[in-house]
Amino acid sequence: MARHYFRVQESGLTIEQMQTHISADGGDGMDMLGGICACDSVASLLNNTAMDAANDDDEVIIFEGREICEIYDGYRVEPVREIARFTVQEFLNMGDEMTAFEKW
Repeated sequence: MARHYFRVQESGLTIEQMQTHISADGGDGMDMLGGICACDSVASLLNNTAMDAANDDDEVIIFEGREICEIYDGYRVEPVREIARFTVQEFLNMGDEMTAFEKW
């Protein structure tokens, strides 16, 4: 079953590119399973080291995906469908509205 995930990434990656990308992220040791690394909540994304490393050219994407496995700071997922994209600053400026995407 697909559910919503949150990810900070390089701007402009299409959902098709995300579907073929395999994260080699942070030494989770699960890259052989494929998928991309993402968070299942806004709070988790905001506390993730990837968000700390984000720059002005990056974006936050909210997407529907299927869980591959849980990892140390989120999940490896197979992206299914894009829901929304924001620059990192736009997303941070949303304040409490960010969590509305968790309820869709």
